[in-house]
Amino acid sequence: MQPAETPGTSQREDALRNACSYFVQALETLAADAEAQCEAMGDHNVGRELKHDVSMGRYLVGWPALSSSQCDAIGQLVAALDGVPQECLAAAQGRPANLEAMRDAAWEPLRRQASELLNALSSFCEAHAARPRSGA
Repeated sequence: MQPAETPGTSQREDALRNACSYFVQALETLAADAEAQCEAMGDHNVGRELKHDVSMGRYLVGWPALSSSQCDAIGQLVAALDGVPQECLAAAQGRPANLEAMRDAAWEPLRRQASELLNALSSFCEAHAARPRSGA
């Protein structure tokens, strides 16, 4: 079954819009504080799942609608996630264990980097109707 297209767009445009939307949501979560991250990720393997979700941004790199500096910034963030210590990515259930992992200092520069990337992508996201929803 083929996904429904938005009227006037191609499947490729719809795919870009969806990918951007999911990536922006992951960036918003990464940019948030530890408590909000745990809440957003359901207190289940927060570090590992968040790293995975943000790393999917690598598939946006190369889309013609992104500038080379935006592609570079995505690539830099994805690469920086590889520096997160394994103990921050360990499987964890519940708020206490996940909160402890997400409060590790290794996440702080990534939070700032995610916030900066959200700003850098704002014009791209607006053009592709993937701007973050307030309160999301």
